[in-house]
Amino acid sequence: MECNELLLDLSVNYQKEQLYQEWLTPLTQQAETLSELLTEPEDETSDPSKPYEEIASRAGIALSNLLAHLQTEEELPAKWQAFRTAFAQYEPLMRSYLANEVYSELLSFEDTTKHMLVRLQWLMLQYAALRQSLFLIWQDSPEAFSYEKVREALVIINRMTGYDEEDISEYLENSFESLLWDWGYFALLAGF
Repeated sequence: MECNELLLDLSVNYQKEQLYQEWLTPLTQQAETLSELLTEPEDETSDPSKPYEEIASRAGIALSNLLAHLQTEEELPAKWQAFRTAFAQYEPLMRSYLANEVYSELLSFEDTTKHMLVRLQWLMLQYAALRQSLFLIWQDSPEAFSYEKVREALVIINRMTGYDEEDISEYLENSFESLLWDWGYFALLAGF
């Protein structure tokens, strides 16, 4: 759920600027629907099917078919495991990507420990958004999940998160309680 919210948060400015729309629009619609399905309704006295009717309407499907298109909270772990199995073939690519990013972004003689931690957090945020976008892409069409889809997501997420140092610090300070995260949050995003 947290990775889903991060993906949505990173997408906001690009949607406003109408950048990467062909890729982002279906992805953010899926992410928003997933968030809504996994969020408890605020008013428990209202009709419990009402939020689902609104979700189905926005998604352009009949309420009776909603669960055929979207997972419920109970199905999510099984879907995540199935995705992890499909994603396993791309793990060498992801390890190479992460190693390259660590070497290019974190290892500099003039870096301070704080700067390195901020860059490591940003790298984890990128990876979490990438992995979540790939999960949503896979979920939409497991049979069409391919190297090309992974590469496209990797390129777009990197373009979306290619901020300079000041912008990264500003984003992290505005989005989180402090610039440096608790290691538990890092582990949550990493999927440990």
